[in-house]
Amino acid sequence: KLDLSHLGVRHGVGIPDTGEPTSHTTATTVAITTLALATRTVTTPTINMASTNTKKHMTFVSEPMGEKKVIDLPGIGEAYGKTLTRHGFAKANQVLAEFLRVDKDEEEFKEWLVSKSGATPNNCTACYNALVEWCERNL
Repeated sequence: KLDLSHLGVRHGVGIPDTGEPTSHTTATTVAITTLALATRTVTTPTINMASTNTKKHMTFVSEPMGEKKVIDLPGIGEAYGKTLTRHGFAKANQVLAEFLRVDKDEEEFKEWLVSKSGATPNNCTACYNALVEWCERNL
């Protein structure tokens, strides 16, 4: 049985652990999910879909971070990459670290990126969206 008393679910409601999907499992799961969502607020970053369909974006989010160069980030080309490198951000993982340092806050991250690279709002959005999606897939 699954203890959901902290969510206000009465004692005795549970999900069978047979591993086989059943209508009871589905109905209970839906009820639990609905109840859980009704009791807390879930906030996820908003992604501007216009900047997520580029080949550079799709390549970036589908691969491990590894030792990617800063210019591998969507929205960061040669000029912005050189400026970021001069400020000590030669690798994409260093920009990711800053993104995580500001707790994925869109406004704060974009302000930081402009201050370090001079990137345009559209370029900042492309970079932000790629990091959001990369984190969703990998963290």
